[in-house]
Formats: sequence, structure tokens, C-alpha cells
Amino acid sequence: MLRRLREDEPLGPFGIFEILEAPDDLVVGGIGFHHPPNADGCVEVGYGVVETRWNRGICTEALRSMVAFAERHGALRLDARSLPNNAASRRVMEKAGLRFAEFTDGYVRYSIDLAQTS
Repeated sequence: MLRRLREDEPLGPFGIFEILEAPDDLVVGGIGFHHPPNADGCVEVGYGVVETRWNRGICTEALRSMVAFAERHGALRLDARSLPNNAASRRVMEKAGLRFAEFTDGYVRYSIDLAQTS
């Protein structure tokens, strides 16, 4: 993402977003795409919230929104990674509809195929 910004590459809709908590729109985390869809139509997303907001469903809701967002903007698949021992993050991915795909480079990767209705 930083390389793309330094080189003035357009981000399009696949950027980084704040996670806001109602009712005051307090920033409690972030979620975003690592890159626009690659040649296979895949995007990867990363997320996090401050520890004081863990276990409230905030990441799950945010990730579900990103899945829908990616699909609306033409992505064919969405991936997310976690450290293997991060059970909470793995549960977030599963609750958002992602399924275990593989262990790779010290991470566990989850994925969801996005149905294209257009």
C-alpha cells in the first residue's frame, strides 16, 4: 500500500478504512485491502481493533462488510491471514464466512469465493 502511494498508483476503492464505534464514531481500529484485485481477481484484507474493544463482534462485522464491498467492486475471492495461534482472529474469519485454505509462510490463510451476480 505504501509503495503504491509513493508511486502515485491509484488505489481505487481497495484502500484502508477506519473502524468506527457508534454512537460517537470513535475510531477503534482499522481494516483494509493489501492491494486491488490481482490477475486472478483475489484481494487480501487485514484488520485489527484496540484491545479494549476485543470480543464485541466489531472485527466480524467489519470483515463481513469488506467481503460484501469486495464483491460489489468485482473481486472474485477474498483472503485473510493470521498467525496460527491467534484463535480469536481465526474465529472472526470463520464467522465472516471465510474458510481455512492453507498454512503458508508461517501464517494460516482463510479464503472466500465471491459470487459474481453481475
